[in-house]
Amino acid sequence: MRSDRFPRATWLVIGAVSVTVTLSVARRSPAVILGGHGTKTDCFAVFDGIDSTGGGTPKVRCTDGDPSCDRDGDCHNGSCTFHFRVCINQPNVTGCTPPAAGLKKIRTIPPKYRSFTSGLTGSQLTRATCGEPGDVMVKLRGKKKNKPGRQQIRVFAQANGAPPDSDLVNLFCLPRPANQACPPPGTTTTTLPPCPPGGACTCSGGKPSMLSFTTTAGGSGTCGHLDADGTPNFFTLACGGLYFGGAGVAVPLPSKVPDQGKSIAKVSCNCTTLTMTGASPLEAGGNRCAGGSNHHNSCTADSDCPGGKCKFLQCTNAGCLFGPPLPIPNRSHSGAATSSCVINTITSNATGTGDCSTGSTTGLNVPLSSAIFLDADLMQMRCSGGSTPGANCTGASCGLQQSGTCPGGTCVNDTGRCRAPDSPGTICCSDADCPGSSLCETAACDSGSSNANLGCITDADCPGGTCSTFIQSCAICNPITNTCNAGPNDGLACTPGNSATLGGEFPTSHDCPPPAANNLGALPINFVLDSGTVTKTAIDLTDQSNVFCGFCKSKTLNTFALTCNGSATGPRCTDVVPPCTRVGAPCSGCPASQPCLPVSCTSNADCSTLSSSSPGKNFSSCGQRTAGAFTAMDVARTIVEMGSPSGSLATGGPAKPATLVSIFCIPLTFSALVDSAADLPGPGAVAITGVAQALP
Repeated sequence: MRSDRFPRATWLVIGAVSVTVTLSVARRSPAVILGGHGTKTDCFAVFDGIDSTGGGTPKVRCTDGDPSCDRDGDCHNGSCTFHFRVCINQPNVTGCTPPAAGLKKIRTIPPKYRSFTSGLTGSQLTRATCGEPGDVMVKLRGKKKNKPGRQQIRVFAQANGAPPDSDLVNLFCLPRPANQACPPPGTTTTTLPPCPPGGACTCSGGKPSMLSFTTTAGGSGTCGHLDADGTPNFFTLACGGLYFGGAGVAVPLPSKVPDQGKSIAKVSCNCTTLTMTGASPLEAGGNRCAGGSNHHNSCTADSDCPGGKCKFLQCTNAGCLFGPPLPIPNRSHSGAATSSCVINTITSNATGTGDCSTGSTTGLNVPLSSAIFLDADLMQMRCSGGSTPGANCTGASCGLQQSGTCPGGTCVNDTGRCRAPDSPGTICCSDADCPGSSLCETAACDSGSSNANLGCITDADCPGGTCSTFIQSCAICNPITNTCNAGPNDGLACTPGNSATLGGEFPTSHDCPPPAANNLGALPINFVLDSGTVTKTAIDLTDQSNVFCGFCKSKTLNTFALTCNGSATGPRCTDVVPPCTRVGAPCSGCPASQPCLPVSCTSNADCSTLSSSSPGKNFSSCGQRTAGAFTAMDVARTIVEMGSPSGSLATGGPAKPATLVSIFCIPLTFSALVDSAADLPGPGAVAITGVAQALP
């Protein structure tokens, strides 16, 4: 077996992968090679994971079969496999300061090794991050494979206003000396683990006990893309953006990931490897009562909140909340009615691994139950001025004020603005209110745009600015009054869970839950976070191509099976007594009150038990609602999300920027309104920007 310096899943599972060496071979520690060409630019790009063995131009010399440098570990194949990656904008290189605006471009020569830097694009170029690790095989020369082989790798990194950093390394594969034995295949050898079990923690600053991650506003960078067959990177995915659905999605994407969401996990440390497990509400702290007689005060259990609920805001065990309430406003024309609020709850204790020397996170499994509230717009009219600014004052409908609201102020339209040629700021409740355009939109361009105060759907409608919605699909925690606006806790005290600057749908808070009556059910989400690059590739099925997330369906009606516990052989929830239609909720008609769930599949064969002669009950086809992902072009074959590690984390030290990514499947809600707008079931993808911190 082999050593892998990089914090990928192959060895991060608590150092389970070990290095096979003979007792006579000493293992070198992989290091960083600057590559030369000037101290002042040495930090622009470095080779990470290989050791220089001297010389003016850095040279890496490896003897065939040496497990410390030959990844294939085979000294009979006449070659050495070097494993490393390229890192950019590194802050700890003596004599060099990373460029403030990041790199302009980076490339690898020869081109056949461009995969080392091909993922370093867009916003990645502005960060201290690393490309994907890769292998370079160098063959021995000569008929008897007894002469050294060499491969030269050059990385060219360029920033504005600075000389280029041209880094060169020579990789040499050396033949094994005749007097140096090589264990034949199958020979038992001594195994040296990357870090001995129980080995001392070598994290800077001492042994950490907790690792926290706090979300930040995503900005406008690119953190991923979609590939089609023969057309790579035809659609970009934004940092801080949540994407969902197939090619039929009618909700403008992406939805924004809220900032200020904090999650804390426990860690144990072995050398630099961190094993993450869930933290309890007591261990993580930060819990608050919502509702009841002890509203907005600290708690550790529901018993501390008579008449209310204890909201577990930062922990990562089952039952803890994951992030603040997530609004999904549908800004499409006349789409507000399908706007929703999502409350994510962790269903099993979090598990994963990381590395304090690189700040990486690998396979952080945080399974979620995503409760969907079909709230539409909770506040079509809001108070302006007076003693209750921002409060809900909606009467029977848009344009009508609720009696007794807005003392000292006025009740104003918070529903829509007309498009041009109507005058900027023309308020509207429907298209009929817009005589010039006949288009009333539920968002308006901000003051920085040349279309300021005109109706819009996306940022593309607002040159020089952004499109901000009037839809509050989650209750708002008013940052001026620190009280809830709308929802069952309307008027009660709250602490904003995110920033108002994110848009009109924010800030939200778990102090301000959505109306319980609007709950459609809860969707199980297999949510796994990683700071590396994550991909998901669609498959072609019998009845549909480009399927990322298959569920048993009716081919003719495009409806989906709903069974007890999502089992292909379980009772159909519409047939049990009493019948159940609410997804994810316990059903008394199911065995042991199992929840009703759609049936996942990877082929029609998985759905054969759900066939029927009745068209309305024949769910023998496997597929999505619509093929593809996230865009009207149904050709998406691969979803790519690119995370980035924080870099070295010192225990008790400052928090450092990182990006965690995930690609997952989203079941349908069985609400025709929501499923048609979000095009569910289908894939989901997210790039969560934030800061990571190791806590003592």
